Parts: sequence; structure tokens; C-alpha cells
Amino acid sequence: MRGQRSNTPMISGTMTATAQLELGGGTNARLWWRGVDVGLSSRAELKTDIAPAPSALEKIAETGVYTYKWVGDEQHTPEEIAAAPAFTGFVLGEGYDNPPDEIVSNNGECVDLYAAIAMAWRGIQELSAKVKELEGRLAVYENHSPENARQP
Repeated sequence: MRGQRSNTPMISGTMTATAQLELGGGTNARLWWRGVDVGLSSRAELKTDIAPAPSALEKIAETGVYTYKWVGDEQHTPEEIAAAPAFTGFVLGEGYDNPPDEIVSNNGECVDLYAAIAMAWRGIQELSAKVKELEGRLAVYENHSPENARQP
């Protein structure tokens, strides 16, 4: 699929739905895949109203990251559940530090992983700029320290 122009997600490899649950009138499924490439087109000609993303750090800091087990896992024995590894991720619901609207699907039930990665990337850019600014301030301090003034 690489190289073809398409507005649809590109998925290569094997896909298998491992569970399907009926919760609150909607269908949720866990999907595991092995693949070489998963992506959504990011070409400028397919987008409109392009603008730099706003600050992400505050939103990232306010978003909870939790460990959990899926409701469907209750079909196993208590020993199997206790031994199973927990998942890590976001939780959408009252009483939790929900992810920002920018990364939640329109129906409010899913996290848009592409948007979450982009927001994390934006946060890394912001942190990088802060580190560079602090390194510059530290260099000025080190150059004006009494220790450096005594050296020939």
C-alpha cells in the first residue's frame, strides 16, 4: 500500500478482533494486529484550515494515565485475572482525569491515537524549547560565576 494516495487508514499485516463486548448500547472491540505499517494520510493537500497546534503541556499534565483490566476479562478465574498484566492508557468517564477533547472521538467513546501522538509530539517540542532556554540561562550563569572569574 505504501506510495498509494488514499484518505483511508493504511494497515499492513494481520488483524484479529480478540473480543467484542456490548456496553451501554454500543459495541466495543479490542483489536490486536501485527503489521509493518499503520498510518493515516498527513498530506497537506488533503487538509484545510492548517494552523500550529496550541500548547499541549497543560492538557497533558491534567490527563490521567491509568492501569486497568477490561470488563470482558472477568470471564476468567480470579487466579487468571490476578496473573494477567494490566493495560495502561486513558479512561473516559466521570471521576477520572479525562483526556482533552482534541484527542477524544466525536462520539466521546474512543481516544484518537493519531491525535494523541500529535499532542504528545507537540508537548515534546515545548519541553525541548524550555530545556534549550534553561541551558542558555545556565551557560550565562556559569560564565559569570565567581569560579570562572578566578580562572586565567
